[in-house]
Amino acid sequence: MKLKEPVIREAIKVRAPFKWDVISTIELKYKQCDIDKSFRRVLEERHSERNFTKVGIEEVGKLFYLVNRTKSQWTNEYSQPVEKRNYPSPGALHSIYCLISSINDDGWYLYNSRNNSFDLLKIDTPELACFKKNCFKMLAEIKSGYLVWYLCDTNKLSSKYKNITGLAFRESGAISAIHSLTAEAIGLSFCMLGIHGNDAAQSISSECELLGVGAAIVGGRLGI
Repeated sequence: MKLKEPVIREAIKVRAPFKWDVISTIELKYKQCDIDKSFRRVLEERHSERNFTKVGIEEVGKLFYLVNRTKSQWTNEYSQPVEKRNYPSPGALHSIYCLISSINDDGWYLYNSRNNSFDLLKIDTPELACFKKNCFKMLAEIKSGYLVWYLCDTNKLSSKYKNITGLAFRESGAISAIHSLTAEAIGLSFCMLGIHGNDAAQSISSECELLGVGAAIVGGRLGI
């Protein structure tokens, strides 16, 4: 399959990020998360887990605090809002959203990187329910855990670049890889899934084309 090279647009038009319909917010209280493992040990011991124990959403929040929180923000030379987080992003635009949903309820939460919170979203479509069901079916007999879904705001990313598909998947791959390492470091089970969820992503909004670019499952670990 031929994939076109991404290029910076000659005329860059600033676009506002997709606006989510938020019902309520869970504020994550902690401001730091100490890690006892050395980086070498994390690398050597990291592996995909297929067993998940019950864990609270606040514990899952530690993963996103360490990886996804906004550490600083400014405006670039094109008057676009950009950010610094703990993973690379094309143009520092950070166009990938991370949504999570527990196997045990129907709610979907967005990690709010600037407020360090989980925002409960008003989204409910048959495609979302089907996608979630298919994700959890990929791991046999799973009874606990959270689905992590990576979604690209294509309007935001395409405001600076042409041919954005490869860029979107590279960024989501970077996030999920660092999620995997960080989960190992803080004692969570993590497993990437070979599914993108693009049909479900397109069912969320007719105003913005959201692109499903990956999924994973995270939860508690046996013996931790």
